[in-house]
Amino acid sequence: MTRAMQTTPNPPGWSGREHPHLPYVRHVRKSWRRDAHGMWESDACDDTPWEVVCAECGDDEGPAQEQSGSVRKLRGPYRNKHKAQRVAHRHERRESGPLGWIPGSTARIPA
Repeated sequence: MTRAMQTTPNPPGWSGREHPHLPYVRHVRKSWRRDAHGMWESDACDDTPWEVVCAECGDDEGPAQEQSGSVRKLRGPYRNKHKAQRVAHRHERRESGPLGWIPGSTARIPA
């Protein structure tokens, strides 16, 4: 970030969040274990239900029962991929809000 940008007002619609919520959808994983670095690994997945994972919410991508209540609620499971994707998109819009410029904005940051 340049010095000029640090001293100028924020443009309209700027949310102040540097880390947007970028949830993703995957099949429900099972058979969890920790790898040599202490990270969660899954050896199998259930091909029917889907889940939503959002690291910015504190989800460590491990087993659902090890997550906080709010992460478990977002995680699901969902009966199909379409439903999980809808939940993920809604979560991203609600939590991240507009980042940067809003299209059509007339505010300008001096160079």
